[in-house]
Amino acid sequence: MSTPLTAPGLPGSWVGVLESIERSLAEAVLQAAARDQQLPCLEPGTGGAASRFAPEALTRLDERLAALQQALDRAGLAVAAAEGEVASVGGALNGWLEAARAARGRLAGGAGGAL
Repeated sequence: MSTPLTAPGLPGSWVGVLESIERSLAEAVLQAAARDQQLPCLEPGTGGAASRFAPEALTRLDERLAALQQALDRAGLAVAAAEGEVASVGGALNGWLEAARAARGRLAGGAGGAL
């Protein structure tokens, strides 16, 4: 156990609560370490059901990852196409706005600057 807290303004009851939390956390760490020791070794070539099914599971995982990569690639193509369309429409809009400004300038000049 660590040294009790003596922070100024910390009520005495809180010190007990914090010490209780500290004990609970230390116990949880010990329990987790004990569970880790009980787990079977799953390294390749050690035998057992886990290693017998591992190649099939890895193959399925690889297939799923490949499918996700294909979906990601398709999404990237769709994004690129959408960005191209946005750029095209944006360029057309900028051209239209420039033409509108020029027309406004001509109209304002012809109307004596009233626009």
